[in-house]
Amino acid sequence: MKPRSIQLTAAALLLLAAQAPALAAGGKTIRPEVGKPLQDAQKALQAKNYAEARADIAKAEGVGKLSSYERYIIERLKASAAIGVGDYKSALASYEKVVASPDLPPEEKVG
Repeated sequence: MKPRSIQLTAAALLLLAAQAPALAAGGKTIRPEVGKPLQDAQKALQAKNYAEARADIAKAEGVGKLSSYERYIIERLKASAAIGVGDYKSALASYEKVVASPDLPPEEKVG
């Protein structure tokens, strides 16, 4: 396995451990029109209703002009939903965005 693949795999495992991230952390906030569908997506993920979660995430993405933090939370949730339906290619794409995000907490960064 290539070093980058190992890092991404490790990051993916860390992110899987936190499938339901908080929608506001460290003083960062999410606008209500983005937050409501993301909260719905979290509930759907907890109920293992991945298709509904994906639909809710798409609603949040449709709001437009997303902040960096909103995009970060969306990508985390997208990765969780993709894992749930076995879409590992999409999950990895989302995890790569999460790992590259400036909003990833320092304690979750790999290497």
